[in-house]
Amino acid sequence: MRLIRAALVTVVAAGLTQLVAVFGAAPALACSCVPMTDREYAANADVIFTGTLLDREEPEAGLDGLISSADPATLTFAVSEVYKGQVGPTAQVRTAMSGASCGLEIEGEGPFLVFTEFGDDGLTASLCGGTRDMPEEPPAALGDPRPPAGSGEPASFERTSGTTDSGGARPMVWVTGGAAVALAALLAHRIFRRKPGQKG
Repeated sequence: MRLIRAALVTVVAAGLTQLVAVFGAAPALACSCVPMTDREYAANADVIFTGTLLDREEPEAGLDGLISSADPATLTFAVSEVYKGQVGPTAQVRTAMSGASCGLEIEGEGPFLVFTEFGDDGLTASLCGGTRDMPEEPPAALGDPRPPAGSGEPASFERTSGTTDSGGARPMVWVTGGAAVALAALLAHRIFRRKPGQKG
């Protein structure tokens, strides 16, 4: 009986060890990226720029004192050149704090080639988006770069697509609306002044 009991304990311990090893490795395998070409990375991105990393702000713990690997860290870049979209001399980019949740895995100051998309809180980037150390030769698929926007304020949250010039549209709205009101008033005046039996 002792031999059987010892054998069972050994089997259970080995099984638990394997489970711990599997589940312990799970976070590292949580992010799976589909390889893409630079042209595909560029097509998926809203803003592409090169820059050096100035600061990284880690997320704060929640009320329960815990931090998830998916909680966003905020990376601040000094932008040197822009390939797509519009961004100022500094850009703040949010990314998951850990590569296990597809957060950016960049080290040092750079320079980096950064591919970002518009999120609810501004620019976001992920491990699967194409961001990497700046290569010696910029990818030809990106085209020619241009300087960042001249404003001294961070412009990382400025959307450059899907926007309308509301300032230019308002005068036209007022003119159209005023003309409609005047026409309605004229018709009402003619109707009420019409004598009984008189045809328009």
